[in-house]
Amino acid sequence: MTIGNEREHIIAVPRIWYNRDGAGPFTWDDPRLEKPSSEEELDEFRGVARGSYGHITVSTIFLGVDLNVLFGDRPLLFETVVWDAHHEIVDMRRYPSEPAARAGHMDMCRKWKDYDPDARH
Repeated sequence: MTIGNEREHIIAVPRIWYNRDGAGPFTWDDPRLEKPSSEEELDEFRGVARGSYGHITVSTIFLGVDLNVLFGDRPLLFETVVWDAHHEIVDMRRYPSEPAARAGHMDMCRKWKDYDPDARH
């Protein structure tokens, strides 16, 4: 149902790609952009760290694309996501560099390693 002339506003954000070391921005076709050579290499190319602690999985990856392009001046190129046993995201953080992402991964592991789903209220 449409009321009046209201429309959804869609913001088209160009994909702005970066290398793992923060070099960029690049277009996808730029030869300076580092990419995996095959689909099979994608997980290894993107992976930073992963840990499982009972009912929790903590995974940190290189995104390659700046998800902060509309909201800040620093590209956020890495992401740590924490999933519970039902594959629900329970926590997430993004980082501008691989060292920050590795430190953030360890922080998330410490924060969630003793998670008890039965203790939730």
